[in-house]
Amino acid sequence: AEPVQETAKTEQVAKPLYASRKVKNADAILAWAKKQGFTSTLTADDLHVTIAYSSKPVDGAKAGPAADSVRVVGGKRTVAPLGDEGAVVLKFSSDELQSRWKQYREAGASWDYESYQPHVTITYKGGDVDLAKVKPYIGPIEFGPELQEELDTKAEDKITETPVAKAPAEPVNPTPKPKAEKPEDDAFMG
Repeated sequence: AEPVQETAKTEQVAKPLYASRKVKNADAILAWAKKQGFTSTLTADDLHVTIAYSSKPVDGAKAGPAADSVRVVGGKRTVAPLGDEGAVVLKFSSDELQSRWKQYREAGASWDYESYQPHVTITYKGGDVDLAKVKPYIGPIEFGPELQEELDTKAEDKITETPVAKAPAEPVNPTPKPKAEKPEDDAFMG
C-alpha cells in the first residue's frame, strides 16, 4: 500500500478584514453615470461592492467558499448620498450578497452599521449632481471573484477619480429629416 500523504493545513491568521468584488461591467455603469450628469466618477478598476469591512480581526476562511461571480438583475435600486463627504452610491438588492455578508458576520466579522445595504460607489465628488433627476442604473451588475485583503482604513485616500466629459446635449430644434417618399397607390404593379 502507498503511504497516505498528509496535506499541510494552512492556518490563516485572524486580522482586520476587507472583502469585496470588482464590477466586471464597469464601462456600462460609467456610461450610465455620464448620461445622468456625473462630472467625476471612480475609475472602472475602482468600482466594487463591499461585502465585509471588519475592524475586528477575523479569519476570512471561516466564512466558507464564495461563488466565482455574482450577477444582479432587477430588484429595487436607488442612487443616494452616502455619508456627508460627497459620496454618491448606487444601492441595489441582492440576496446572494446579503447571505455572504451574514456568513462573514457569523465567522466573527464586525460591522459598524445597523444593516448591510449592497452598493457601488459612483463618486466621492457628487456635489454637482442633482440626485432628484438621476434615474438609477437598471442594467445587470456583474461582479467578479471575491477578494479578501487586510483592512486598510486609509484606502479611500488612494482612490482616484476621473473627470467625465459631458454627454453631448440634444439639439433643441433639430433639423427635420426628409421624409421618405411614399409610393403612390396607383403605382402598384400587380
